[in-house]
Amino acid sequence: MRLSTLTSLLLTGALPLTSALAAPKNHDYSSPICNLNKPISLTPDQETYLYNRTYAFKELAPPNPASEQCFNKQAHVRVIILFKRRPDISEDYFHLHWSTVHAELTVAARDFGIHISRYNQFHQTAPDKTLLAPLFAQGLQPAPYDGIAELYAPDMDDFQKFMNGVLRDEPTQKDIVRFVDVAAGLHVMAGYDDLVYGLAAPGMGGSDGIVPGDERLVYSDGGD
Repeated sequence: MRLSTLTSLLLTGALPLTSALAAPKNHDYSSPICNLNKPISLTPDQETYLYNRTYAFKELAPPNPASEQCFNKQAHVRVIILFKRRPDISEDYFHLHWSTVHAELTVAARDFGIHISRYNQFHQTAPDKTLLAPLFAQGLQPAPYDGIAELYAPDMDDFQKFMNGVLRDEPTQKDIVRFVDVAAGLHVMAGYDDLVYGLAAPGMGGSDGIVPGDERLVYSDGGD
């Protein structure tokens, strides 16, 4: 799939994307956050499995009755693009090029600072894959990607405006084919973060999940 084709699908809505996301409310342990006011249809088995248990972490328990979806939904939409390196370039060059030339072209794009709240690159190297070998032996499968571009935006309208600019930027388009295996396709997901554990990203309007040091966390013998 050509990059322009992928981006066209993104912007025309041919690929399903989450619409603008509202900022979540502050929450406490007695009341889950319910942001998506959509009825949930449950089978008897599903309802029994969800509700016939005692939740030590009350903020993770479903509401009762099941009339809403409850998550610690963070305020910004998140889009990830997963891709492989060109087979004719070295792994070292792939990661170096992406984290320097392409990173600068991305951040230097017109109105990047208006439409994008956070940009992160996830790099996976051969040594990283080796560390996962024990998990592969237990049945997990390696993901066939070398990198994931992760972008946060206030809403999908902002992300689409950013992508429109990228489409029109010839240097950026030419740069992508220098290190990405475009023929293998670029795979995209869009949605939101349900922050279960950890602190919300500063400056992005989200709510903390279960925080480190919470007294309900369980430790092995000798743990603090």
